[in-house]
Amino acid sequence: MVADHNTSERVYARLKTDLLDGGWDNSRLNINTLADAYYASATPVREALLRLVGEGLVEMPVSGGFAMPRMDPVQAADHYAFSLALGQLVLQHLPAHPGSRGIMIGPSALAYPIDAVLTSLAVFVGNVALVQSVVSLNDRMHRLRRMEERRLKGLAPEIENVIEGVEQYNLKRIRSTLRSYHRRRQRSIGKILGLGG
Repeated sequence: MVADHNTSERVYARLKTDLLDGGWDNSRLNINTLADAYYASATPVREALLRLVGEGLVEMPVSGGFAMPRMDPVQAADHYAFSLALGQLVLQHLPAHPGSRGIMIGPSALAYPIDAVLTSLAVFVGNVALVQSVVSLNDRMHRLRRMEERRLKGLAPEIENVIEGVEQYNLKRIRSTLRSYHRRRQRSIGKILGLGG
């Protein structure tokens, strides 16, 4: 049975938003419960969950069903390392001079300023694969970013420093501030995850 496309898209969009915003955190995802919550049958919910598995936002445990991915210190470290590596890859593709186009990081629909910075840089490069990779990683980093906001201090000046480097198109400063941004989080994984440290 194939679900109505509009219903499938509605369920997918709402479920993804709810997952990114912390709904259903740390729990198994029951199709019937979700179907009731999103006023849909099981089929569009299952389709949405399968799409989210493909995006790395939901997992399918060996025991069956669907669940929120666990975030342990090793996985968190891997996410931050990949985010830094991807940011560095984007920077490698930036031209030495921006020409007449500047990189503008204006008001964004993205929840976290670092997501807007990385996305803006990738868009400026103009490489579709880099943009898609950054957007996908931003989604997977969303839970960690929520935890950062709750558990780390001094985030505003830190991101302002990154943004100033981007707005000045100072590649050395962008590299340095992005590296510092990620390394701080790599050193603070226990604290970010609420494990102390």
